[in-house]
Order: sequence, then structure tokens, then C-alpha cells
Amino acid sequence: MTDDLRSANLVFLSNRFPQLAEQIKSHRIPPGRLRPTIHSCEKNAYTASVDIDGREIFLHSRYDPVREAQRWASSQTPPSGSVVLIVGWGMGHHALEWIKSFGQIVEAVIVFEPEPELFKTSLFCIDLKPLALARRLELIVGCDAPAFDEAIQNLIEPLLSRDLSLLPLPFVDIYPAEVTAFLKANIQKLIQRRESILQQMAVSGFRCQEQIIRNLPVMTDAYFPRDVRGKAAGQPAIIVAAGPSLDRNIDCLPSNQGCAWFFAVDTSLRILRQRGIDAQFAVTKDPTERNR
Repeated sequence: MTDDLRSANLVFLSNRFPQLAEQIKSHRIPPGRLRPTIHSCEKNAYTASVDIDGREIFLHSRYDPVREAQRWASSQTPPSGSVVLIVGWGMGHHALEWIKSFGQIVEAVIVFEPEPELFKTSLFCIDLKPLALARRLELIVGCDAPAFDEAIQNLIEPLLSRDLSLLPLPFVDIYPAEVTAFLKANIQKLIQRRESILQQMAVSGFRCQEQIIRNLPVMTDAYFPRDVRGKAAGQPAIIVAAGPSLDRNIDCLPSNQGCAWFFAVDTSLRILRQRGIDAQFAVTKDPTERNR
């Protein structure tokens, strides 16, 4: 249990989850309800206990938590869903051993620790690097609805094609009832979002496929986002959307050509072209006939 290990873990988090790392460094994550007590074990590892209604409950083995987690992971059947939501983290033993066994099998893993103090304390006790074994990973600390939404949005493609599987860890009963309510509400939102997207794809799918085919010649010569990342760092950009504000300010735009990047939001592209203004980027998510 060392500060050096915590520092190394924060470097790992900064590279993979910079927003979470910054929240931990600046103490901006709410503490939650559970306060762990750390215990050293005979096998040079650490376990944790929490107080639940006056009872001390251990999250992991008091003797060899790593071996316990390895046995538990080996007893699990290979996951059927393309995205697995691991409910719980504790000191990380179970989640890390499961990822070592199955992280390359599934499309993505979401690790959800409802109690921030458990995760923050674990940074002193366990190396996070095995998390990198997951093909894709999202990490949610605390019952943070925006973070949950962002994780789901980042994985919406595999979630559209296959189901989300829940994997509660053995100590999941330490969490208060509010955690179950939080998960239920957010999974219901996911189901509703998925149904809405699938319905929209059924309605506009043929047009989208036609546009993809028409765009193929351009895509073969185009840059991918990763190829141009950082190319315009420090340079100004102007986002142009159609509406009253554009009517008021459009006469100011020609003088900025060559001085800023222009991003045209769908229907504003037509208006800019009428004024002889060239936008470097056009953005649309609405495949209507007029916009096409």
C-alpha cells in the first residue's frame, strides 16, 4: 500500500480516462456512503472491509484475495453478450482476474463501482494495468448518470447488435438499494435508446446505405479523424448553424475566411455557399431528402 502505486495508477488513468483521473486528483468525486478499512494479508496483498449496520463485512479473502479472485474468475462461464457490465470493484481483485480471463473475448467491458471511496482506496493497493487487457473499456465511479450515459454512448455500436450482460461481483450485496434503482433506471434508458435507434435505422436505412455507397469514392481519399487529430491545435474555429443568429452575423463571416476553420451544420452549408463562403467541414445527422 504505497503512494508510488497510486501515482502510477493515476498516470494510467490519465492516459485512458483523463476526466476521471482529474476528478480524483482534485477531490471532486462525492465520497459515497461506504468507508473502507484496509487490511494487509499474508500473501502480500490487501483486502478491505466495510461497516454495514454495525457488522464488519469483508469484500475479499482475508488470507489470499488474489487466489480467491482467480478461483472465482475460473468458475465463470464465457460471457454471451458483446458488452459486459461488471457491477462492483472493491479492491479490484475480482474484476481484474475476470478481465485477464475474458477481456479479449467480449467486445467491451464496463466496470461500475458505485462507492467512490472503494475505488480511490484501491489505487494504493493494486496495479490497474491489467485493465488494458480489455479490448474496449469504460470505467464508471459513483452513481454518476452523465458518466453512465457517456459510457453507453461510447459503446452504442456493439450494444445495437447484441445484448448487455450484467456480472455482479460476489460482494455486491454491500451496496445500498439506491444502486439497484440507479442501474435499473439507466438500463431502461439504454433499452429505450436502442429501440429508438433501431426504429430510425429501419425507416432511413435504405437512404443511409445509398449515401454510404455514394460516399465510398470520397472516403477512399479522405483522412480519418485519427489522421488529422491535433493538426489545427491552437487555431480558431467557427461553427455555423442556420437560424436567426446566422442571419444577424453572416456578413461578418467572409472576412474570417483563411483565418479560421468553418464547420457548417447541415442546412447552413447551402446558405454559406450562396454567400461564397467555403466551409472546411459539414456535419449532419439528419438524412432528410432536403439535407441530402
